[in-house]
Amino acid sequence: MVYLLAVFLTYLLAGVFLLPIIQSLGNFSVNAYIAIAIIVGVFGLIEIREYFKPGDTSILEIPSRYSEKIKLWKEKMLNNYGFTFLMGAFVAIVELPCTGAVYLAVLTLMSQSGLEVSNIVMLIAYNFLFILPLIIILVIFYKGVSSEKITQTVNKYKPYMRLATGILLLLLALWMARFALV
Repeated sequence: MVYLLAVFLTYLLAGVFLLPIIQSLGNFSVNAYIAIAIIVGVFGLIEIREYFKPGDTSILEIPSRYSEKIKLWKEKMLNNYGFTFLMGAFVAIVELPCTGAVYLAVLTLMSQSGLEVSNIVMLIAYNFLFILPLIIILVIFYKGVSSEKITQTVNKYKPYMRLATGILLLLLALWMARFALV
């Protein structure tokens, strides 16, 4: 739970920090908004490509230099809440470029109204939904399902998650482009 809290708070703080920056770009020009839509669309195409050719695109994964450190450090997380929190924040930061396309699209859409209470509530809801699969995995693990079985199941459905994410990103990009051109 400490690890999940760290991931949640890191993403939330990233959103609070990035939202005004994206808003200033949007105020600067419609072209910046369209450029972000194109970036989101490209990431959507990369995700779809990963469905058809798994493992071809390393941009969507945590760089190996970080994943190796995470593997080494995970043993230190047991019974060390401070280290566990720092690991969650570290993983969220190095994972942000991998998972950030959807977040970028959501933040860009939110940027139309600026940093308001309703957007903060939406960021909290989005980030809760982001960590919800991790919470579900934690509950399943707590109920006695082995980590090997969980990994098998995740790997079995990973291509479909990639495809769904790619389609979602393309739809978001199209929606953003349409929104910018209206």
